[in-house]
Amino acid sequence: MKILSKKPFIADGIVLIPLIIATFAYPPISLKNPWIIFCLIFLFGLMFFSILPHLRMVELNQEGGSVSWFGVKRNFKWKELEVITYGDIGVVRGERWEGIFFSNKALTPKGKRMTTIERIYFSLNIFEQFFVIFNDEKEKEQIMNLLKEWDVNVTTDRDFAQRKEHERILEEKTKMREERKRLYEESKKRKR
Repeated sequence: MKILSKKPFIADGIVLIPLIIATFAYPPISLKNPWIIFCLIFLFGLMFFSILPHLRMVELNQEGGSVSWFGVKRNFKWKELEVITYGDIGVVRGERWEGIFFSNKALTPKGKRMTTIERIYFSLNIFEQFFVIFNDEKEKEQIMNLLKEWDVNVTTDRDFAQRKEHERILEEKTKMREERKRLYEESKKRKR
């Protein structure tokens, strides 16, 4: 199954539009004005390091899978990956993206536990740390079922699980509050 996560492209497009406008808004490039050259190099560098890593294609199969990026491909086996975690991958404009995060290493170089949002979404190490963002619930269910079928142990991120539990509790409290409000309104109508 080949997977290319579409959601980062929307966020990348939001970054790319001002960069393109800024490129054409500057006066013509000349060697007499090094500030313009510096700005253009900075803008294209920002585009290269923030957008191009999201163009990787992840292919999953029963033995493992592969990550390909502009023709460069790296194969991996499931037993080579130390971390396979389900959780939040990225947060853009308040929207959280659920997905699966894969890493060859469980700890960062500083010895801290590898977290999905900080270490993976912005990582330039695209063949050692990569992710799959679910585009919709159908794709999520399909991928999770395939991984379960292949006996791949997918853990759930602790912070993600706590946030989901908190949201569930808040939803239950809101439903109870609405039910009490409805019952109060009904009792008020009966008394009249």
